[in-house]
Amino acid sequence: MRESEQRYRYLVDNSLQGICVIRMGAVLFANDAAARNWGFETPGQMIGWKLRERIKPEYLAGVQARDNRPIGESLPPFQYEALRLDGESVWLESSAITIPWEGHTAKLSTYIDITERKRAEAEVANTQQRLANIVAGSIQGILVHRDFKPL
Repeated sequence: MRESEQRYRYLVDNSLQGICVIRMGAVLFANDAAARNWGFETPGQMIGWKLRERIKPEYLAGVQARDNRPIGESLPPFQYEALRLDGESVWLESSAITIPWEGHTAKLSTYIDITERKRAEAEVANTQQRLANIVAGSIQGILVHRDFKPL
């Protein structure tokens, strides 16, 4: 039993995804990756912390809609922007499932930091908009072709 527990603890502690157990908005358990995602030095510092206080208001309703689900019901991934402990903006993608925890229900959430992906998506969208503006504002005719056949 001890070996099994050590194995699970090793997997959770070394997971690349942040893992938190949350009840009534407060963190009951967190792993190292969750602490890094939210800007803490250690997972223990997160215990009792109210993550929702750091979620940007426009995403809060989506997070709250995921509450009060039956045990075992998993929820699809949800992306939202939040503020890390140091005030820096972070984009997270979270998946969750309702679990029993110490005689009550709680939410087991996993987090992936998608900040760089969101920045890249915004950059691509800006580039596409600039190109669309160039094409729309051109006084020259523009023809896109392949082997001299208009596309």
